[in-house]
Amino acid sequence: MYVCWIIGIDKMEDKEATFHAEQISDEDINMILQRYTGGSEFVVIRKTLKPLKTPGMLGSYATLEISFLDSKGAESTQSFFVKFLPTIDSQADFAKGIGAFTKEVFVYELLERFQKEGVSTVTNVVPKFYLGKANECLILEHLAVEGYKTLDKHSVLDYDTVLTVLNALANFHANTIAFEEKQGDSILNTYGPGLVETYFADDDDFINKRGIEASIAGIIREIDIFQFPIKLNSGKNFKEVAKDVCYQIWNLVKPSKQYRNVLTHGDIWSSNILMKADENRRNVCKFVDYQQSRYTPPSQDVLAFIFFTTTRSFRAKHLYEVLGVYYSYLEKYLKVLGVDPKKVLPFSEFMDSCEEQKAFAIVATAIYFQIILLEDGVFDEYCNRENRDTLFLEDRGLLVEDYVEKDLKYKSRLRDSIQDLKDYCELL
Repeated sequence: MYVCWIIGIDKMEDKEATFHAEQISDEDINMILQRYTGGSEFVVIRKTLKPLKTPGMLGSYATLEISFLDSKGAESTQSFFVKFLPTIDSQADFAKGIGAFTKEVFVYELLERFQKEGVSTVTNVVPKFYLGKANECLILEHLAVEGYKTLDKHSVLDYDTVLTVLNALANFHANTIAFEEKQGDSILNTYGPGLVETYFADDDDFINKRGIEASIAGIIREIDIFQFPIKLNSGKNFKEVAKDVCYQIWNLVKPSKQYRNVLTHGDIWSSNILMKADENRRNVCKFVDYQQSRYTPPSQDVLAFIFFTTTRSFRAKHLYEVLGVYYSYLEKYLKVLGVDPKKVLPFSEFMDSCEEQKAFAIVATAIYFQIILLEDGVFDEYCNRENRDTLFLEDRGLLVEDYVEKDLKYKSRLRDSIQDLKDYCELL
């Protein structure tokens, strides 16, 4: 018997919560509880929406608490994590324009299709999905309530933490391969429209095209800011070679015609990784924010993660070692899922794709660091300046130039990103 009605009065913490509460209907509450309890015999007593104080660039967050009576009359309260569109109009328009929420809902629904086909190890590395409404909201498992903590975006990761994340990434990637092997077709052929690029699309009318070009202009300006020599050892002009490398990124985000592709996360840096110690005191992690997911070689996620979250000295010492460890993890999960790794992605092919995707990792790092490493509140401050269009849509190097001496960690990591770019250009 289906029993569900609202008893009592919704408690809304502030005006923002009142606004967002209108996006979660009673029918939505019923659906969330059906999926949570696995049944339909419950009575909702009350629901409470509490805004979280740490919004993201592409979303505002809240905790949804639902108190209900189960089929035996016992009262329970369960917390869920809610992501809404940003409350700042310009950020909300950007999120809609790139299709961020549409992509994320698609990814969670695709992962559910994996699970229905028995490809289910991915459930260990993603939050449970309860409800998705494109351009409105996502309702997910509340990982913070489960003891997970977001990694610090200003801290680099140690060796053991890197391996923990690579283990989870291998799990995530293996599920696409296993699903495709079962289906006998690629997810690109079956679900192609859902995989459209949402960040580095090269269409002239794409809302983020100017932003990426402004970031690349910023990278070229950083060569001067950090006083790198204009000439490479080969005699070539560093700025000209760097610009050519940066513009490769639009092709690198497209499905590879040479290497095996999978559903990649697309934005695998510290703020999108939550970690906790399990019952055996081993660190485990889950990934959030699938707004930039795409269909590319798994090496793209792997290389980007390593460049986003480790130091140059770490990479000089451990890069090829941890790539080998990742592949051993991938082999493990593919075998668990009944797939022969050597037939679907031989080690030599994986390593060749790593060399190709190194350009993506280096360029994406230089692009992202300009913005994501700003101290909390600084981004909003620049957004409110009269010259914000110049800073964000023409040349982000002007923002870097203005801020770089105010934050030595920011300065150091941005300089390293340009050094990585120079090292890569020296080999061309």
